[in-house]
Amino acid sequence: MAPTDSAEAEPNEPTERDKDTAILTSLGEAQCPPHEVIVIMGWEDRKEPFKPAWVRKAYQKGRVQGLLTLREAQFEMAKKSVPMATMLGRLYLGQSEQREQDENAPIDYAAIAKRIRENVSLLALPGGTQTD
Repeated sequence: MAPTDSAEAEPNEPTERDKDTAILTSLGEAQCPPHEVIVIMGWEDRKEPFKPAWVRKAYQKGRVQGLLTLREAQFEMAKKSVPMATMLGRLYLGQSEQREQDENAPIDYAAIAKRIRENVSLLALPGGTQTD
């Protein structure tokens, strides 16, 4: 599956590189780890198989598409499944099932609000980076 020059292909025929790009994107969507991609693509003999920018971009595009599809499926499932909603609440909102030892102990609403703002900011910013 070595990339070939697009001048060798017939008009409107996908080149080897086009085919490899489609395969890399599909493998990324399936969340295949890089070592498996290398074997599937037959690139074991290459020194740095992910060095070409087109290879990295195709694989990363697929990974992002796959994660987005997975996340959408999780949120759809959470609408019907209490355990999934609980898991997403823990993951994105920092919720837990820990019970207070003392029912009369004061609740630190400021700390709770800060934790929620931090978790929401992770969802809102690209790359999951915080502003402060």
